[in-house]
Amino acid sequence: MTNDKVEALLHPRNIVLVGASDRPRHWSGRVRANLARFGYAGGVYPLNPRRAEIWDTKCYPDFAALPEAPDHILSFVPADAVFGVLEAGARAGARSALVFAGGFGEGGHEEGRARAVRLRAVIEKTGLAVCGPNCMGNIAAPSRAVTLPDDGLDRIEAGPTAVIAQSGGLCVALNRLLAERGLMPSYMVSAGNQLGLAAGDYLRFMVAQPGVKAILLYLEEVVRADDFLEACNEAAAAGKPVLCVKIGGSDSGRAAALAHTGALVGSIDAFDAVAGAAGVVRLDTIEDAVEALEYLVRVAPPKGPGIAVMTNSGALTALISEYAARAGVELAALTEQTKAKIAEALGPLANPANPLDTRSTVVTQAHTACMDALAADPGVDLLLMGEELPLTPGIERKEANLAAIGEWTRGGGPVPVALFAPMAVSLNDHAQGLRDKLGHLPYMSEPDRAFRVLGRIMRGTERHARAQSQAVPARGPKDADLLLDGLAALRGPRPRPLDEPRSKALLGAWGLPLPRETLAADADAAVRAAHEIGYPVVVKAVSEGLPHKTEAGAMALGLTGAAAVAEACAEIAANVAAYDAHAVLTGFLVAEQLEAGAELALGILVDREMGPVVMFGSGGVMVELYKDVALGRPGLNRAEAAAMIDATRAGRIIAGYRGAPALDHAAVIDAMVALGRFALDAGDRIDAVDINPLMARAHGRGVCMADALVVLAATGPG
Repeated sequence: MTNDKVEALLHPRNIVLVGASDRPRHWSGRVRANLARFGYAGGVYPLNPRRAEIWDTKCYPDFAALPEAPDHILSFVPADAVFGVLEAGARAGARSALVFAGGFGEGGHEEGRARAVRLRAVIEKTGLAVCGPNCMGNIAAPSRAVTLPDDGLDRIEAGPTAVIAQSGGLCVALNRLLAERGLMPSYMVSAGNQLGLAAGDYLRFMVAQPGVKAILLYLEEVVRADDFLEACNEAAAAGKPVLCVKIGGSDSGRAAALAHTGALVGSIDAFDAVAGAAGVVRLDTIEDAVEALEYLVRVAPPKGPGIAVMTNSGALTALISEYAARAGVELAALTEQTKAKIAEALGPLANPANPLDTRSTVVTQAHTACMDALAADPGVDLLLMGEELPLTPGIERKEANLAAIGEWTRGGGPVPVALFAPMAVSLNDHAQGLRDKLGHLPYMSEPDRAFRVLGRIMRGTERHARAQSQAVPARGPKDADLLLDGLAALRGPRPRPLDEPRSKALLGAWGLPLPRETLAADADAAVRAAHEIGYPVVVKAVSEGLPHKTEAGAMALGLTGAAAVAEACAEIAANVAAYDAHAVLTGFLVAEQLEAGAELALGILVDREMGPVVMFGSGGVMVELYKDVALGRPGLNRAEAAAMIDATRAGRIIAGYRGAPALDHAAVIDAMVALGRFALDAGDRIDAVDINPLMARAHGRGVCMADALVVLAATGPG
């Protein structure tokens, strides 16, 4: 059904220009000119009740006066007039609409937000497929429906790419940039505020188009994240890479979050964790994204991490080593057999290393022999060739080698092959002719960007492969629904922190290990509990109004007798009263003093766009200072959890840093997977979870929640 809606938008039977005007530079006139220039075959009807004629053609007063039922509405009217236009158009039979007007909440103004709510209601009521609002039109090369109001477009073509962007201004520049690379977009959608159709809808449509090989997204915001991620997974399953430039750093509002984990990362990190697992490769710049398209449209991602590089410049080989290290890319270690083959091809003065410097433009036979040797090495997964394209005729050996590369790769080889320019140089007609003969191969613009982009592609491929390597863990406890539904009575208009015993009991039901502990109503009960647990013990205040105890002096460690426990209870009560006179002390939590281990942090944060994300890292009171954390999707599997551990300094401690004994790595993974399952099951009921510290003990001794906080999500605006 979604694809039918996007089909209606991008392949309309006719187009109605509502609010048409012949004022100079008015967008309606520019769109009409583009539709004519690029050969759109359907009817194009200007509609303006104040005009009988416009552009020397008939102008219609309303939808009923049109010579046929309207199909696609282009709304050029102001924001407050859009609602009536869409309702009237839908009644007349329109299937889709595009709204150019802004003023629907993109500036954060209350009046605009109210319009956005009203527009969503109109879209839902009418069933129209709506692009926008606040967008700048689309390009659909197969249907020739060019509704982008820019007269700088020079050509459109149904090529191997598609673009979905929240910036209409980028579309024209991107169209030119992709044309220069021979990567013309079949479709280019300016999505606007996504109040109707959203990125997931467009993405799913692009995946279904046979001629589209890769999709580029420029997103300022992800809406309907579940649908977006489902579409991303469909793209990955279809073998169509999704590349994304995502705007949005840290959210300053998280600094005031009740749980510490809420202040640790920005939305980019959450996007990478969740969308990355669904196969999305995020790039930092448009130029990098186009470079990634250049690679992925023409060859497959490498199946492993090893890259071999071949060039004819000693200086460039040194630079390549620097670029690769900076990008976190692995240069393959060549086998002795490979080195021997290279030495045989290049002669006794050869240095058969990686990067390989052939020292000059060698004869084609030697050049091809080196390619054979490198591609056959078991550690090589991608062969990069540093090749400058001659700007003038007459460099026969170089051109012969380029032709040999083309022949060597045309039927597909043992590993993917990509070319890169030693430095960024514009191609003249002669060089472009040589490039066209190698059109089945990527030609990357310069080595630093090439390695940066390849690093992102390879890490993205690995991340998605990990997510697909194991099934999502089985559902939580049998009474999961009952437990989660029971939280409804506790939720209110603001996020609500549960006290520590409640938080731990809830997480414990999903398999997070708890220490031996007892909730005591007063000091006498605390002494009895300590005796039953066995000394030494820890005593902590229990209060929903005190989510973090260290600052309030609300805990005491290493208590070894009844008198110490009673004294600690009195001191804690006094400290809490002094720290916050409104905090209600409901009792004391008496727990075993856990054996020595590493303090880790485990939690859930809820990103405004992407939803719940699992966090792992170094714990203790310095967690926010060091921010040694990694993020994963809800429902993460064991392979993903292990990769998160490896991405932090805490992972080195777990492995046994500087001769220290290794900690229980498997138990840490168990806890991470259990919390990931909880995140998946709890969904939007939870605002945050903070387990800090999670005590990791020696191998075989497991882990334990020393402290935990669950914050329930608000039921309405906070």
